[in-house]
Amino acid sequence: MQNVQLSDMSKAALELSIDALRDDLYDTPECDQAIATLLCQWGQFSKADQLLDEMLLKWGSADEVLELTSKCRAQMMSMKANAKASEVLAKPTHRPAVAALAHAAA
Repeated sequence: MQNVQLSDMSKAALELSIDALRDDLYDTPECDQAIATLLCQWGQFSKADQLLDEMLLKWGSADEVLELTSKCRAQMMSMKANAKASEVLAKPTHRPAVAALAHAAA
């Protein structure tokens, strides 16, 4: 029950953050890029990627838009790689060979 409440609170906090960005940056390519970066920071890479695609459709292929999109995609790739590396490091490793050696030595 508590996990559901925390999840709901996290989603609400993310939505509030997105709304605050929209209020501060209005409807601009920079706003879309900032929201995509925020989504990446929250681990929502597919939503960020979708937003970047929509950004290109919405704002076209102006140099500024392409630069922002490219920069954000590079940032997203880096964040995604860091998130995967953190997952790998956090997983407990199961080493049957080491366990068998320890058992045999005992």
